[in-house]
Order: sequence, then structure tokens, then C-alpha cells
Amino acid sequence: MRKFTKIGLLVLAVLLLLPGCRKEEAPKEVVLVTKITVICRQEGDVLARHYTDPQKMDAILHYLLRLKPYGFAERDPESVRGPAIEIQTDLSDGSRHIYRQRADRYFSKDSQAWELIDPKRAAQLYPLLEKYQSDAS
Repeated sequence: MRKFTKIGLLVLAVLLLLPGCRKEEAPKEVVLVTKITVICRQEGDVLARHYTDPQKMDAILHYLLRLKPYGFAERDPESVRGPAIEIQTDLSDGSRHIYRQRADRYFSKDSQAWELIDPKRAAQLYPLLEKYQSDAS
């Protein structure tokens, strides 16, 4: 019986010590959006906006989150008439994402395949650009 007690105590000691032996992970760096540039081309007109103000950037980022692309485009969006919008986000780690929107129906992130988006949601971007003037160059 003493043998089983010693083995049980040894197993218990090992189990208690093991959690303290795991490798500690380095804290992950928080990556923030530092600048947003939006270029809208429509019927020969070009509208450009440059944002660093957190409130303005937040509005654009929330717009992107609400888009919720679905399915893939069955035709080439580049051949469709309508607004062509590019949203560039610069991040604190030096990386960049480029979102493209075409004719209020198509969306692509970082040159991936074009996806479909809800035209009603897509139409909300231009009023945002009119509301928020550039605050950076």
C-alpha cells in the first residue's frame, strides 16, 4: 500500500509541476490602422479622401465590416460601368490592405477574386465620403 501512496504522490507532484514548465508566449503586437486613403472614380470625376482622424477612419472601417461580401462575380466587374472605388488602409506594422469596390455590386480585398455585395449597403460609401472631408495628405 505504501508503494501505491508514493507513486500517487509522485504522479501528483509531476502533474502540479508540469503546468509551470510550459513555454511562455510573447505578447502579440496590436496592429492599428494609421491612415486610410479613398479614391472614387465616377464618370470622369475623381474624389480623393485621406484620413488619419480616428472618428473618420472608424466610419470607413465600420462601412467595410458591414459590407459582408457573398458569392463570386459571374462577370468581369472591370467591364461594368459605374463607380470604381479603392480604399487603402495603412497599418502600424507597415502593412497595407487594398479594398476595391465596383459599380456598387462588386468587392475585392487585396486583389482576391471579386465577390458580390448588397448595392444598398455599397451605396452608403459615397455619402460618407461627402460627409468626411480629408484631414491628411
